[in-house]
Amino acid sequence: MVHRQAGGGFFGPDSTHPLENATFWTNVIETMCLIVIPVASIWMFGRVKHATVVFLVMLSFLVLKAGVADYFESAPTAVFAGLNIEETASNLEGKELSFGAAGGFAWGVLTACSSNGSVSSKAIAQAFTRPEYFWPRPSAVDYNAAAAGGSNLSPASDKLCERAAATVEHYGATADAKLSADPATASGAGLAPHISLRAAKCQAPRIAEARGLSEVAVTNLAGKLVFHPGGPLPPESLVNVPELNLALDKSGG
Repeated sequence: MVHRQAGGGFFGPDSTHPLENATFWTNVIETMCLIVIPVASIWMFGRVKHATVVFLVMLSFLVLKAGVADYFESAPTAVFAGLNIEETASNLEGKELSFGAAGGFAWGVLTACSSNGSVSSKAIAQAFTRPEYFWPRPSAVDYNAAAAGGSNLSPASDKLCERAAATVEHYGATADAKLSADPATASGAGLAPHISLRAAKCQAPRIAEARGLSEVAVTNLAGKLVFHPGGPLPPESLVNVPELNLALDKSGG
């Protein structure tokens, strides 16, 4: 289950856009709004004839798809097997860290069941590539804020495997220092500025060397800017990449 690039957001094709859908709770609100009109339409149509039957049939399809999605999305990413990538959560491809994999697949199920074409995100990710900066997650839209969208790659995709292998090599991950999963997976909008604290720590040695700083100093800076997106799900410690890179420049390193 990945987010499809289709209609649905205030910012064009993708309502995971960080300026529209930035937190766990905004995603809850958008998910609720997503199904209000389709459900109301089904119910009003059914009032003419067989209201309860029509509603229960559609509800059963929703529950079935949610169960299937939960089963498959909870599994680890198949193509990461054998790569120096450490997965501590379910498949993150096409998911926003700010509201978790569970919030991502729930959105995908509801938009498919309601057939509305939507997809389910402080600042927008930027393409930092120089070694002295923290790098963001991959972007299926090349960080173009006007063209938000996911990659549509499945957990068994050969393209995902190739990209992940290239990312592992690019980051210099090894069996003793594995890369966290989020730098190897794209977000749902391709614009999410967040990475996990674990991903930031993976990059600390490279940045410390490039800037002539101690690794501890870089790690401590990242630790000072940690935030948690909120919501009832177990919180992931996240950092905002553009904000963190600005702090690096201000530190004088």
